[in-house]
Amino acid sequence: MTRKPDARWAFAHHLPKARRGYPLVNAPIPDLSAVIARHDGFVRDAFGVLNMGGTVIRGAGARIARRWAAGKKPVVLTNGA
Repeated sequence: MTRKPDARWAFAHHLPKARRGYPLVNAPIPDLSAVIARHDGFVRDAFGVLNMGGTVIRGAGARIARRWAAGKKPVVLTNGA
């Protein structure tokens, strides 16, 4: 019987192994400013994060501008919903 493809099958051979010290527990943060220095960039969805339909979410543009000013490259990944 052939194994049905799933997420593990599709991505396991492409993803690097996690480094030692990777946090095993999620820690709540007030916003991304608490972790911005630890990461090179940020990927976010558009709908519900940056906009709701044709309306920009208040403060979204300013947050993106702060990431650019900090030398981070914001990336928007969306399914176009």
